[in-house]
Amino acid sequence: AVDIPSGIDVHTGATDGPHVHAALTVTFGGLKPAHALGDCGRVELVDIGLDLPQSDVFELEAADVAALWPVPGPKDDKYTQGVTGILAGSATYPGAAVLCTGAAVAATSGMVRYAGSAAQQVLSQWPEVIATPTVSAAGRVQAWAVGPGLGIDE
Repeated sequence: AVDIPSGIDVHTGATDGPHVHAALTVTFGGLKPAHALGDCGRVELVDIGLDLPQSDVFELEAADVAALWPVPGPKDDKYTQGVTGILAGSATYPGAAVLCTGAAVAATSGMVRYAGSAAQQVLSQWPEVIATPTVSAAGRVQAWAVGPGLGIDE
């Protein structure tokens, strides 16, 4: 594709119908939000000599993420490292709860709290997690991940 694949919103990367699934998008002058958010394939920026302000859009490579990733120090605790809350799944369909909670554990949160009816199944896979039946009983959480499988219980 040239600039933006047809059918993709340049500001959001969203599609609301048929659109081009580009393997490669070549753009000129500067990156646009759709290049990071949309189905643009590999994006190549070609400098054509335009005098444009610096773009707000940039790409992080694995080395960039590694350099920016906070490494806990001797004075850090679970709250300085971040407490993630998971609200997903149900007792009837516990897979979503177990998988979402496992992702939070693997992402090295300082602590993970699960709130929901799949607490028994979550704890059988992730005993380091604090599990409660409701969000209000979960305690201090800095970021909630609300995911699949909700709405099965009352």
